[in-house]
Amino acid sequence: RSCHSPSPCLCPPPLGSCHSPQCPPGLSSAAGGRPCDAKDFGHGSPVCACSATYCDTLDPLVLPAPGSYIKYESSKAGKRLERSEGNFHLTLDTTQRYQKVKGFGGSITDAAAINIQSLSKAAQNHLIRSYFSEEGIEYNLVRVPMASTDFSIRLYTYADAEGDFELRHFNLTEEDTHMKVSPAGRLCGTTAVWGCWPWGGTSPRDPRRGGILAIGGIQPRGTTTVRGFWPWGDPSQWDHRSVGILAMGRVPARWGRSRVSPLRLPPGSALQNLNNYVTGWTDWNLALDMEGGPNWSKNYVDSPVIVDSSKDVFYKQPMFYHLGHFSKFIPEGSQRVGLAVSKKCHRCDLEHSAFLRPDGAIVLVVLNRSPTDVSFGISDPHVGFIEAVAPSDSIQTFLWKQPA
Repeated sequence: RSCHSPSPCLCPPPLGSCHSPQCPPGLSSAAGGRPCDAKDFGHGSPVCACSATYCDTLDPLVLPAPGSYIKYESSKAGKRLERSEGNFHLTLDTTQRYQKVKGFGGSITDAAAINIQSLSKAAQNHLIRSYFSEEGIEYNLVRVPMASTDFSIRLYTYADAEGDFELRHFNLTEEDTHMKVSPAGRLCGTTAVWGCWPWGGTSPRDPRRGGILAIGGIQPRGTTTVRGFWPWGDPSQWDHRSVGILAMGRVPARWGRSRVSPLRLPPGSALQNLNNYVTGWTDWNLALDMEGGPNWSKNYVDSPVIVDSSKDVFYKQPMFYHLGHFSKFIPEGSQRVGLAVSKKCHRCDLEHSAFLRPDGAIVLVVLNRSPTDVSFGISDPHVGFIEAVAPSDSIQTFLWKQPA
């Protein structure tokens, strides 16, 4: 077969397996998935490069037979949702039920749309499928800002006519119809107000100052109450019984100056929020450029995907795969359940959360932020006991079936 890649490993075979002796050591893959084209920019953990002709992929999830488990692992050392299988000897408390999960996703800001549309159609397809398809991390939510944010190339609102309290001049803009609406059309979406028109109300908010207002979700498949960046502190203090809380994430690091690895997300990480009754997680920009923009206020930040339009390439950073440990394996309708850990680590940052999927399978996510490997055990009374090790600076997702 023909292949224009400089390496046989970068040719996309039907199953994407890489068996060539010319495969570089950094190019590894779960069986059947296309391997990561690892690029090291000197920030401690490689990114995965994608282009119009090649992009790493994941297999659709296939649950193991009863008595076995599968594990997905990403690490600072370079593993990216690497799959392995195992058996356990045959103790999780599924009688303890908490919140049900709505889903996971990211934000189609003006900047994200500009960057996605700067790629060729083939590369765009790889990027969208990496986020939303079975061969990717299966996002099911999209957050769409109302009017401009700092991640726009200009300031605008939907009611710029001063004194128009009846909103007779309310109107969408070209950014909405040509950039935001189309990519989000078939997905469950939420909206978020970034700022109010500067002339309205007794305490007007300048849209240049940013900020988030809490509003209701607007989506074709139901309604979720949305709270934005919480200014009031610990999410564990929220009353989860009266409202479904969908957390909005934001990564404050800058491409080219620092790197957010899978283990160095902000304090309000997806795992911490899920353990405090949050029903889902929407990250900020789906894609940014090599500078971390565009951003009219030069407030450059990081993103799971970085686009280099000059080369028609985008890079899936470690945080992309970190979020995939949740979005790909915890579908809508999954319910967080009680979890008994046989050995608690008192001198490390081992974090974990367990969920019962709608299909009856169990999902367990384990995060080790510490610089040392941590041994631990998980028991499921319906199945048995798992002895496992969380490598330093790693995140793992375990899945297994319970007896019918």
